[in-house]
Amino acid sequence: MGLPMVPLPNEAVLNKKAKQLLQRLFDTCVHANADPSRVDEIARSVNVLIDAFSMEALESQMSRFVDCLQKSFQSEEWHSPTHQAGAISNIVYLLSRLGQNASLELMIESYDLSKNSSPNTHSYVLKALLQGSNPQEYTDQIVKAASAICDWWWNSETCNERIETLQYSMMLFAQSLMMLIGKWNQGSLPDFPKIILKERVRLVLFEILVEVLKTQNSNGSWSPESAGESTAYAFITLASLAPFPLSGQLKSQLDVAIRRGRDFLLHKFTYPAEPEIFRRSKTHPTAGFSADAYSIAAMKIPIAPQMSGNGIANLCAFEEPSLKRIQRMSTLPFFSAMPDWLIRACIVTGYLYFPLFDARRKAIFPRRDIKQNRQWHVLPFAIVASSQWRGGSFSSDIKLEFMVFASMLYEIDHYMEAMIGGFDGVELDDVRQIVHQIFDNELTDPQVPDNQQPKAQLTDPSSSSSNFLRAHNLADVHATLHRVTSYALSHPSVLAASPHDRALLRHELRAYYLAQITSAAESASLSSTSSSSSSGGSPPPQPFHSWVHTTSAQHIGGLVTFAFLACLNSPSAQQDTFPTPLAKYLAQDLNLHAAVLCRMENDVGSIARDRAEGNLNSVDFGEFDSSDNNSSSSGGSSDDDVAVKTHDLRLLAAYERSAYQTALARLQDLVPGKVLRGLRAYCNVVDLYGEIYMMEDISPRLAR
Repeated sequence: MGLPMVPLPNEAVLNKKAKQLLQRLFDTCVHANADPSRVDEIARSVNVLIDAFSMEALESQMSRFVDCLQKSFQSEEWHSPTHQAGAISNIVYLLSRLGQNASLELMIESYDLSKNSSPNTHSYVLKALLQGSNPQEYTDQIVKAASAICDWWWNSETCNERIETLQYSMMLFAQSLMMLIGKWNQGSLPDFPKIILKERVRLVLFEILVEVLKTQNSNGSWSPESAGESTAYAFITLASLAPFPLSGQLKSQLDVAIRRGRDFLLHKFTYPAEPEIFRRSKTHPTAGFSADAYSIAAMKIPIAPQMSGNGIANLCAFEEPSLKRIQRMSTLPFFSAMPDWLIRACIVTGYLYFPLFDARRKAIFPRRDIKQNRQWHVLPFAIVASSQWRGGSFSSDIKLEFMVFASMLYEIDHYMEAMIGGFDGVELDDVRQIVHQIFDNELTDPQVPDNQQPKAQLTDPSSSSSNFLRAHNLADVHATLHRVTSYALSHPSVLAASPHDRALLRHELRAYYLAQITSAAESASLSSTSSSSSSGGSPPPQPFHSWVHTTSAQHIGGLVTFAFLACLNSPSAQQDTFPTPLAKYLAQDLNLHAAVLCRMENDVGSIARDRAEGNLNSVDFGEFDSSDNNSSSSGGSSDDDVAVKTHDLRLLAAYERSAYQTALARLQDLVPGKVLRGLRAYCNVVDLYGEIYMMEDISPRLAR
């Protein structure tokens, strides 16, 4: 339940509270004896009060802080080059706001020497650099600090962070990065690389916005204990992000969250449960005066209007027409319980990932031989949505790597169909030889340079299969598979993974290539029997269960994708992602059932395309001709036949889903939380893509 509406306290009351706190801060500053940690806390407290209250309302007390802070800052204790850059930057930032020409050199020296700065330090330093009279002079340091903030967010999974620590860090990130965008939009940073703003900063800011909106409690707070401290940080985060044009994509939810958050804070202020204004966390980095300062400021901080100008408008442009298909997909059962605003947030986030994803995809595998492709906007949306729902979670970097790797497999699949689809048995053996050569000889060292163009080892040049065109195609296949394999096995996260996890990826990638070749042979056999028989192609000779759990599961790409994600989640080179034999076995069982499910649901949606292109589909197996009520035995139409086979295939898919869910349930107590959340997100992707394929076939067509 929400809290009852509480009227805004008289402005004079809040001003009085702020001035009382400033007096306490000043008294402490005078007696702090230049203790950096105490002076740092004082500076942070005063800074947030300035954010919320007009300088005129506080001016009578501000001049006293100038002398106090400058005296403390001149102490020898501050001038150790190894002193924490964050504490120095908070003093510099405050002095600059109070009209003093504070030197940035000591802060920059300390920051440059910091090897393991906390994420908050990067924000403190960035704000101080931007507050200076000539930020353009410090563009290099500004780029360093902004990039470090984005890197931390990119590589962190927010579920791993304590709620209070996370809310405080997100607030600092929002404040400092919004300040950066503001200075850039005003023209104060003409040399700052726009690519960082477009590819990193705007995405981080929007993901922070979504995270804060998603984690608000029903009573308006942002803490399991309904503490005002965390709520104050979250509220200030939303206030900082409100002017960001992309926040307008979620304006209705943002307005509701701001209202509910402020109501909660006002209720805490009006009916305090403890002598202090808000309960404090003893372990929190702002425990002390600053907790009260942030809480008071949150009730008064203004909500600025949306930023304007050509620069910010271009940076935050959002193209609705290109996303109509994705918006239609949001009606799928997967999204039935997801709030509308969160669906919208996933659409926008996927759109923001697209430039990063598309550039990486094209660098690895330039597109060719494809008439159309509807995958590339769908893939980022699907992975983002799967990471936001049903207990799933990937860090930002894993989301991007997942997108790139999955797209690479799509490319390989359609490339191999186009290049070797017409090969005979001898030529396919040549391709198998190429695959084994890559893994057994060329890439025994995973860091072999991918610019070395390997030579295809062909069969006897005098054979009919070694004509010029075939030789050219084989050489192209060799170079392409070598490049893709080198990318996967030389990926930094793969090299940092455990030997077991690396070996599994290597095994599954080889099996994936070989399954592509086997699939080409199967499709060729199906086409030949179909063309020679008036009644259609003969069913494949092997049992469907055997095929769908071997060649098919490997061909769909799920097994190798799972192995790649395991490397990305590997705790270290000494620890496997799945730590025990039981965990490894269950993970492989889950992976196999998920891959089979993915193939079955893919085949439900691609029967027409597979028949047009001569590809083997699950319903081509004899098991689907033995149903008691199938149309081939009852004289029904071809459409009836397809409908019955599709129904039977859906029943099998439902079984495979229940099987992977059983394995997932058993894994809950066997793997770390991050791995479990990644497993859930992966399974979400499998389920969502199954629903997408059964709604429509989104695979690109081959240009034959």
